[in-house]
Amino acid sequence: MSEGRQRKIVERYLWIYALLLVSLTALAWSVYLVEGRPELKRPLFAQNDRFKDLTSYTGKIANLRNGGEALGRGLPVYNYPAPAAYVYAFLLRGFPRHPVRAYVSILLTGLLISAALLWKAALLGRIRSWGLAVAIVSTGLFGFPVIFTMDRANLEGAVGLILGTGLVLFAIGRYYGSAIFIGLAASVKPFPGLFLLLLVRKKLYKEAVVGVAAALCSTVLALTMLGPTPLAAYKGLQPGVKRYYNDYIMSVPAPTESRFEHSIMDSSKSVGRRSAWNQRKQHELDAVKSMQTSGQLAAEFPEPLAQEGARRATGMRTIFATSVFLSTVAFAFVLLRFFKLPLVNQMILLGVAITLLPPVAADYTLLHLYVPFGIFLLFLMREVATGRVVCEQKFILTLLILFAFLFSPLTFFGSYAGDFKTLLLIGLLIVTGSYAMPSSMFNELPPTSPES
Repeated sequence: MSEGRQRKIVERYLWIYALLLVSLTALAWSVYLVEGRPELKRPLFAQNDRFKDLTSYTGKIANLRNGGEALGRGLPVYNYPAPAAYVYAFLLRGFPRHPVRAYVSILLTGLLISAALLWKAALLGRIRSWGLAVAIVSTGLFGFPVIFTMDRANLEGAVGLILGTGLVLFAIGRYYGSAIFIGLAASVKPFPGLFLLLLVRKKLYKEAVVGVAAALCSTVLALTMLGPTPLAAYKGLQPGVKRYYNDYIMSVPAPTESRFEHSIMDSSKSVGRRSAWNQRKQHELDAVKSMQTSGQLAAEFPEPLAQEGARRATGMRTIFATSVFLSTVAFAFVLLRFFKLPLVNQMILLGVAITLLPPVAADYTLLHLYVPFGIFLLFLMREVATGRVVCEQKFILTLLILFAFLFSPLTFFGSYAGDFKTLLLIGLLIVTGSYAMPSSMFNELPPTSPES
């Protein structure tokens, strides 16, 4: 196929991606506006939840001098590693009057810089494409992970910027800098540390060790600063971790919350919540609570509340064990394919892994797919559109459609939106793991001859 024909195909598919993303976003908002059902249809949470992931920690961060115990006790639940406290402190104490404005400004600046770098990288390949421009702009303006993250002012935005910097440095061959930034991201939230496998894949073992050391040093330094000793600070944080485990991991969220959650465990809990057995037991439990409150216990509900609670705890343990097994299978698939595929594939695989494997993963974790998606767009423009790599059209279109759905709100699916994104992520995992995308960006192609 001629180069001109290849470029037209890529251009057409990029337009399809952008139109699909914008259409799905418009549909999500129109359903909310027409039907007026904010409990299921509004793409974001209620108004009183806006920016709460940041502002609710104002009191705790103000008392950092009291050590880890000040973070670990009481509400809101603090379940992050110690370095995250100083990300919060940077925003809440560094910009005490306008922390949200500072957060949004920093996130938007990072997004603009990322878009500019992507466009510049495309121009280096002597490629000017309206399709690429529209894909970049539509993702920046309508991509739900960024909108959701800003609406919540969630810590994942800061992690995404740190990790994204590390991935960009990796793409341009600055491996020690990449390792440090990936390690710093992992010290705030652990799962992004999986991207250190990129260094292992290239046999850059010293650089990978530097990344691990950066994560450890950042953690120890933060614990030391919390004081009075690193061990005391660590013990002080544990009540928050335990509370998070009980309230978020080992409990089933309300349907209005589950529509934003898409990890394997999130969907396992969603299936458990919708099972006939669980619904029947919930009705029984509600009836028992009502009768115990009124001092009466009807004969048809003879089981004590404690026994019913124990049964439900057993059910959650089963769900937890099942999700751990499924997550292990998914991660094994990633590892089996990871070391056999080019770097474009590897970045996408790891991006999917850190959104599927955590026990709880809301839509802001999809931010970690942005840089892999940008690398995929460069692959399309610099390799496929120029004819250096012959790629099946159905593969290109499938990946772009999957990304468009993942970057959309999808809240018109109601409480099933998170489950649908789980399936989309699994689909992205399988498709990416089945088709190699060698790129000249990573010296995986001969200098002159095209790849077929």
